[in-house]
Amino acid sequence: MTKPKRTASPFKIVSGTNDPVFRAIGAHHRAARIFIAALLAESESSEGFSEATAAPRNAMFAAADALVTTKPATMAGAIAMLKYLSTVFDENGIESSIMPETVDDEAWPCAVFRTLAAALVGVQS
Repeated sequence: MTKPKRTASPFKIVSGTNDPVFRAIGAHHRAARIFIAALLAESESSEGFSEATAAPRNAMFAAADALVTTKPATMAGAIAMLKYLSTVFDENGIESSIMPETVDDEAWPCAVFRTLAAALVGVQS
């Protein structure tokens, strides 16, 4: 597993919306920042992952699962989800250290496609 890069937030959360995907994006982004900070602190003192990074990593993966399975309720939410996750993919690839390999037994990008497809049917109507 490669170490993630330190990056600025790839999006700004749109305020004033009740779309649950914005909360899911924010939760994953915060959890990833906490994990990266723990990982960077650990890399200065030792090699590899340890118990110090296990809890932040587990919390980040739980937030990632929630994000990938949260259906956006608005077009703005769907766009934000695509922008955020495409940035995650662009910077880290499918073997991202800030995303689990699978969500609901399929590669996380495939789970995103299914979630967005289901959500966009409702947004379009």
